[in-house]
Amino acid sequence: QREISKSLRTRNLKQAKAITFIKGDIKAYDDETESPVLIGKIQLYYCDMLSACINGRSLFEVMDGHSATLEEFFAILYNPTTEEMKPFVSELLDIEIDECDKNILIFNRIEILPDYRDHGITKQVVNHCIRLFSNNCNVIALQCYPLQLSKLDEEEIDDIQWHNSLQLDKLEQDKKKAQKSLSSYYKSLGFIRIPRTNFMLIKK
Repeated sequence: QREISKSLRTRNLKQAKAITFIKGDIKAYDDETESPVLIGKIQLYYCDMLSACINGRSLFEVMDGHSATLEEFFAILYNPTTEEMKPFVSELLDIEIDECDKNILIFNRIEILPDYRDHGITKQVVNHCIRLFSNNCNVIALQCYPLQLSKLDEEEIDDIQWHNSLQLDKLEQDKKKAQKSLSSYYKSLGFIRIPRTNFMLIKK
């Protein structure tokens, strides 16, 4: 049992070096109170696949072992045999195949409170995060799926009060309309949709 436990700890440490989960608060300065106020939250993954390769780790094992979310991205973007990024990535982003580093920055969730939507805040946050966290990444990805369509159990929600304050039930509930609207928004930021999927990419 001690050997198994040691093995699991070692495996988790190696994965931790390859996958960095980033989450933070989005705040705006309030002129009246002269202090920052919470207006949103964000989650990202920085996937240092080059380090995983150097350490002799399988990229599939690293991403699949971390979460089902990252396993989906691996299935879409990487060749399961060679573990190189698929050729369509370079074609879609119009960059050389050798510029498609294994490293990738993934936007997981961006949540903005109702009063602060439609003010260009998401665009600012996306651009800032790309500048801040995309070191050694040429490819940035996200899964374009409206938050209001995500079915989460209360046990999966860290802060039920925050979740309720987002008022997701007041957003468009028609799947096709909501999907089209969100996709159009990210296209306006420069993201390109992978055909026949709801995954989108942008080059650094």
